[in-house]
Amino acid sequence: MVQFSFFVLPLCFLFNSRKIDNENIKTLQNDSFMRYINLESLYLEDNKLTTIHPGTFSGLGNVHWLGLMGNRLQTLDGGGICHDAPSIRWLSLGNNKISTIEPHAFDCLSQLSDLNISLNPLQSMDEDVFEGLDRIKSLYVYTIYYTDFSTAMFDNTTNLDHVYFSKFRYCNFALHVRHCEPNSDGISSLEHLLARGVLRVCVWVIAVLTCTGNTCVMIGRSLMKHENKVHSLFIKNLCASDLVMGVYLIIIGTKDVVYRGIYNRHALEWKESFGCQFTGFLAMLSSEVSVLLLTYMSVERFLCVVFPYRDRRPNVRQAAVVLIAIWLTGFFLAFSPLIGHGLGYFDSFYGNNGVCFPLHLHQPYLRGWEYSAFIFLGVNFTSLLIILSAYTGMFISIQRTRRSIASSFTTYVGQATNGWIPDIQRKNLRTTALSGSMYAWIVIFILPINSAINPILYSLTTRTF
Repeated sequence: MVQFSFFVLPLCFLFNSRKIDNENIKTLQNDSFMRYINLESLYLEDNKLTTIHPGTFSGLGNVHWLGLMGNRLQTLDGGGICHDAPSIRWLSLGNNKISTIEPHAFDCLSQLSDLNISLNPLQSMDEDVFEGLDRIKSLYVYTIYYTDFSTAMFDNTTNLDHVYFSKFRYCNFALHVRHCEPNSDGISSLEHLLARGVLRVCVWVIAVLTCTGNTCVMIGRSLMKHENKVHSLFIKNLCASDLVMGVYLIIIGTKDVVYRGIYNRHALEWKESFGCQFTGFLAMLSSEVSVLLLTYMSVERFLCVVFPYRDRRPNVRQAAVVLIAIWLTGFFLAFSPLIGHGLGYFDSFYGNNGVCFPLHLHQPYLRGWEYSAFIFLGVNFTSLLIILSAYTGMFISIQRTRRSIASSFTTYVGQATNGWIPDIQRKNLRTTALSGSMYAWIVIFILPINSAINPILYSLTTRTF
């Protein structure tokens, strides 16, 4: 074991800075620095220190800068730092192995203005962990994926001016801080729910097109007579599911207007509210019902083309049973996280971002990611394979005289499923997080655009059916 005492150091009363890096120091003896009464800066970085005992820094009453980065400290109780060097203004504890910070660990450091505890596997911190740090101005807690931050932790840090978190959503717990980093997750910023102006325009344009187009198709198909009532029934239900996506976009657009310029004050309240949970439920319901409907319709088209003379085709009653089953399945998939909300696993499933959509592409391993993977890799990917297989088989078996019919219908189904293909591919590569800005485009534009385009496809490409 490599030990370190004041006898190793030259006796000096004039040095005001000392740097002892990469010396493989594992233990510091008590009173090691008693002779360094004038020392103002001490750097013990990149050593192998595991514990700071009370008395280790005795005599360092004038030290203002203390660097302990890159060691192997595991628990911080403050006893070896707080009482021995109460005049510290800059303390760096980053890149250690600190998993626990004991309550009141920094109580005696009333002069501390800069604290760095980044790059530590923190698992336990008391709500009063920063109590007593009345003068702290900068706090570095980046690359820490501690999930139990709370507003109470920062209540006493009234002079805190800069804080550096790992994730944008943690800024919601320190609302009084003037400069919080990162200041955006690509979707939202400290000021706005939708950070970019082009997203604000897109959300309203697509919402209006989606609601207007699908409503018109539903009304039109209800008033007009069709030879194939079963197919018309499925089209109207597909319109209804797309219309739900339009409602989702209107809610997001409205909340963006309400919180314009003051979003960070209400971000935590919004994401934890029932309104956000319900909004996410609508988006999930719409997407899953649409995918399941398209899957069934693709299989039915395959059977019609490959076996044109089969006798057993679904009538209106049978179609109604299938539709009820599809809506109930979509409802169950979307509603399950609401049932589990408050039980731990699903607590932030819909509220992990401001748009309340749980695709989990920008932060792949958030709580509930397994369920998200089940939905988008299990259910949706399986549906996509069935749709592609159905149309591959259809083109192999189709007669030449009916090729134009199948081609037109494939255009409609292909367009409707096209938005899911890149998302499923990205979900498969979830080990690499998608940027927040790309995630915003997927949720606001790529997925909903199918709901806006579908009414046109219904009118132009499905008259034959």
